[in-house]
Amino acid sequence: MGVKAAAEDIGVKIVSLGKKTDSDIAEALINALKWNKSVTDEKILVEVENGWVTLDGNVEWEYHGIAAKNAVNNLTGVSGITNNIKIVSAIKTTDVKNKNELAFQRSAAIDAERITISAEGSKVILTGKVRSYSERRDAENAVWLAP
Repeated sequence: MGVKAAAEDIGVKIVSLGKKTDSDIAEALINALKWNKSVTDEKILVEVENGWVTLDGNVEWEYHGIAAKNAVNNLTGVSGITNNIKIVSAIKTTDVKNKNELAFQRSAAIDAERITISAEGSKVILTGKVRSYSERRDAENAVWLAP
């Protein structure tokens, strides 16, 4: 009798030029985080699924989380990012207030006696009067730069 039917279940998947696998993307992400001095890469976990990147972990400063997101934002093959990085500070509320008051006193552009600083948890509240918009911006920047 001979062969009456044959079925071929062979699938060929053609990878388009420039398309990266999740493993390739993960390796590039790890390197991008290591190479960025603003990122504490040992505290950030990376997961890649179908080109979608999820960042998890805890950092002490907001700019660390922003830097991590920016480091991976434009990598080839990344289709999107979920940023689950949390800011967890070991600084106490009283320390925040004291350090900000010292920062104000060091700044010649800020009249520290006209601005009151209070802190509630991780929230710093500035109240008072300033002489110009520039002084207001300097006060805000001093708070952002203080630990």
